Amino acid sequence: MGHESEFLTCDCLQPISLGCAPALAQPSFLRKDFSIADPVDRRLGRYFDTSVFSQPPPFTFGNLAERLPDIRNDGQRNFDLSVIKEFRPVEKLRAEFRLELLNAFNTPRFGTPNTSVTSSSFGVITTQVNTPRQIQCICLPGSYGGMRSVGG
Repeated sequence: MGHESEFLTCDCLQPISLGCAPALAQPSFLRKDFSIADPVDRRLGRYFDTSVFSQPPPFTFGNLAERLPDIRNDGQRNFDLSVIKEFRPVEKLRAEFRLELLNAFNTPRFGTPNTSVTSSSFGVITTQVNTPRQIQCICLPGSYGGMRSVGG
């Protein structure tokens, strides 16, 4: 007897907010076209066109909305997989073998780009927010009396 299960997690792309100093000020933008159409892994060093944003003059507010609907963070796409097989090596002994793959296809999820207009790394993604693929192989002898890890 055996079975498998899959678990797929997807997350919507959330809009990104930009900021500048002082904390309550919003940046200004020169033109509306600031998104870049390349896949996220090709634009880690420049997630969006940063040349269209600027720090507003002192004691003024910028003309940018709080959230940018055209610039969104990298959504989550994660696929976990497990395969479970129960078998009887001899008639009186029962064992269960489990193979679990977390983030089975090793899909990276990148963090939010730096959103401070005054930062030298403005628009740059420097983090990954999920873990790489993890594989666990477990053998459970008897009727779940003890757990012995075989690999990991």
